[in-house]
Amino acid sequence: MIVYLANLIKFELFIFSVNLELDNSQKMKNKFNVESDITKAETLPSFFYKDSQVFENLKSKIFLKSWQWIGDTDMVKDKSSVYPSTILKDYLNEPIVLTKDEDDIIHCVTNVCTHRGNLLVFEPGKSKKLVCMYHGRRFNNKGKFEYMPEFEKAKNFPRPCDNLHEFPLIKWGKLLFAGLNPSFDFQKVIDQMNDIDKKVDALVACVGGGSNAIGLFYPFIDGESKMYGVEAAGDGLETEKHSAPLNKGKVGVLHGNRTNLLEDENGQIIETHSISAGLD
Repeated sequence: MIVYLANLIKFELFIFSVNLELDNSQKMKNKFNVESDITKAETLPSFFYKDSQVFENLKSKIFLKSWQWIGDTDMVKDKSSVYPSTILKDYLNEPIVLTKDEDDIIHCVTNVCTHRGNLLVFEPGKSKKLVCMYHGRRFNNKGKFEYMPEFEKAKNFPRPCDNLHEFPLIKWGKLLFAGLNPSFDFQKVIDQMNDIDKKVDALVACVGGGSNAIGLFYPFIDGESKMYGVEAAGDGLETEKHSAPLNKGKVGVLHGNRTNLLEDENGQIIETHSISAGLD
């Protein structure tokens, strides 16, 4: 598992080092030494996270050319389902709509009409057709142009550019990933991880909020790998300073959720304690 994580990090660094080319005015100022050997890697300099030019280059050189998680198959469970969304809202801001056609195939198409740039779908639901409310241009649920009022006699119409653009879409289990202009085949990455699944004996992750653990465990849930969740023991389970509700807590209700909690003698929630942020 350690080898897998190291290779994945090296892969991300490789994509970063290959794609990030700064403008001439920034090249002398912003030089990044990305070490391909993970054992020699260093934290990026602080200006990397604050420089506006770096921010814009990351958008165009990295995020536009990589794959983004956009949801899961439950968003479009049934035939004729539609689900509008935005890829990286407030950053890439790409409006998309997920659809499921009559053959149970999921499509990811632009949610912008090819005529006047109007949004097509505003709410999740069911619809066999995508119709623009501006001038009535109609598309099927695969994004193909079908009809435009009063354009029956128009010449050289429709053309391929009148169809809705379909973005590459890849499934990993129930998870869906879309690429705006991907520079690499994400399926090869998934195939490698699926192959690793067959070789991993056990996985270990700290459990607190749960996102870290489920992020590691999810791809292996249907496999044969053993999974171990580790709670933060803090100053020791025999003390009151720990973050181990599964081992030392009691069943209670928090925000309507029945779960194991750390409580005082009156049933009130008490604070957790750990020696490292993120483990509690």
